[in-house]
Amino acid sequence: MIVSHRHRFIFVKTIKTGGTSLEIALSKFCGPEDVITPISRDDEETRRGLGFRGPQHYRQGFAECVSRQGLVRGLYRGVQGNLPPRFYNHISAPEIRALVGERTWSDYRTFTVVRNPYDRAISFYYHEKKLAGERGDFPSFADFLRKHASHLHANWEKYTERGAVLVDDLVRYEELGPDLASLSERLGLPENVHDVMKSISAKGSFRPSTAGDRYSLLDDESVGLLSLLCKPEIDLLGYRVPR
Repeated sequence: MIVSHRHRFIFVKTIKTGGTSLEIALSKFCGPEDVITPISRDDEETRRGLGFRGPQHYRQGFAECVSRQGLVRGLYRGVQGNLPPRFYNHISAPEIRALVGERTWSDYRTFTVVRNPYDRAISFYYHEKKLAGERGDFPSFADFLRKHASHLHANWEKYTERGAVLVDDLVRYEELGPDLASLSERLGLPENVHDVMKSISAKGSFRPSTAGDRYSLLDDESVGLLSLLCKPEIDLLGYRVPR
């Protein structure tokens, strides 16, 4: 996630929505006082290679560490230069608001990326299957959904609180180009952040390239499970089952 004091915006990072590529691109416009949380080692190498700012100002201050962990442990962590994080990669909007304060949260433009939950679940499935080495005993899509039910519901909880949307802008993954172009103008960025993203390949693709192969996973059972697990997002954003 990013808190940019320079451009007065807060980026809330959701899961499996192209968030890492967007985060790297937004880093290009960050100043020395902005908050940037760490990402994976490979993605940090990509960010460094582009010459963009990396992780900064995401850890607790020394006094906060002592207050939370006690004098001895706080002193030790401070001397070691290993102060715990305050902000972290997929921190939720309610947590960020509590840390930056209501005034900053209200004054800054806040946004996140949303994605069709059916499509996002497929992406997550192939990602995890690739990491598992394509082994033959990987669960079926429906069993995978049951096992990861809380994860599939997690994005809704990243940008809402008690069912209310907390961010100003919901950038649609399906309309990423035009939505980010409009957002870049509203933020007053010197260039379209989506153009910056085009030169970034973070995480990569793990799933078949054709829609027919991807969406063949969406049988009646899987659609029923996802429709139940992600009902708030589906209802709010009007998503349908992709074919």
